[in-house]
Amino acid sequence: MRSANATLDVFENEKLMEAHPQKAAAIAKGLESISNHKWVKNIRHTGIIAAFDLIDPEKNSKKGYLNNAGWVFYEEAKKSGALIRPLGNVIYFALPMTVTVDEIETLFKIVNQTLKNAFK
Repeated sequence: MRSANATLDVFENEKLMEAHPQKAAAIAKGLESISNHKWVKNIRHTGIIAAFDLIDPEKNSKKGYLNNAGWVFYEEAKKSGALIRPLGNVIYFALPMTVTVDEIETLFKIVNQTLKNAFK
């Protein structure tokens, strides 16, 4: 019971729900910034959860979980300090409620650089 009350205190004291629309907007802006990359397809998000598919435009490969594009993305993003575990060729973000807008903006700077470096 104490941990549940402590969690509710964090939600209230840090105004996590009040900040949610700004965080969701930052994610939408970040996704928009990658929307024209030739490998990025099927962008989707709700709130602070987001995903996109990596599809080779030359091969239009849809091997899904067996596609290694996600792991190529993972290795490149890791060089910049972001641990983004792929689900096959899907890059998936399930951010914590405590994430800040600045952290989301930094994350998408890394995502953009990763796409430029690994998927030319």
